Amino acid sequence: MVHKIHRAKIKRELKADEKTLITSLLSHLPNPNPYIEQLENLQVVGQCDCGCPTIDLAMKEQKNISSEVPEILIEADGRSPEGIPVGIILWAKASYLSEMEVYPWEDTLKFGLPEPKTLTNYGNRETDI
Repeated sequence: MVHKIHRAKIKRELKADEKTLITSLLSHLPNPNPYIEQLENLQVVGQCDCGCPTIDLAMKEQKNISSEVPEILIEADGRSPEGIPVGIILWAKASYLSEMEVYPWEDTLKFGLPEPKTLTNYGNRETDI
């Protein structure tokens, strides 16, 4: 069965656990500072409605960059609080954080955000870190 994924448009501040996870991922980049500086002005502008904790991100007062091609900043593996193996990809468009994708390795839809202490296998498909 193929699930059609939709994104609910929302506008809210980052939750503490989202900000912590993003910060942890960024800390594994060779030069994380330009992205870490964005965190104070970053907001959640969309979320997946399938039950996963994937979120779309944008800077407050940011011009529309939806036509830009996204790039993978960093990816990792982790475990959800329920013990489900997950993958995490932090995406950027035009040098701005644009999405934190969190997906299960098993066939499940509803699960929570992994804690940074569970993350392993940091890398990037284009260039390994």
